[in-house]
Amino acid sequence: MATKRQRPSGSWEFIVRRKGLLPKPSYLTFETEAEGDAYC
Repeated sequence: MATKRQRPSGSWEFIVRRKGLLPKPSYLTFETEAEGDAYC
């Protein structure tokens, strides 16, 4: 599961944290919330 937040510029940032799978959090930026939800 990803944590999402809206940036001041209007884009959406999704943070993916998977302990044991990823060595560090992965930050992904999308123009729309729907696009980010579909990806994650």
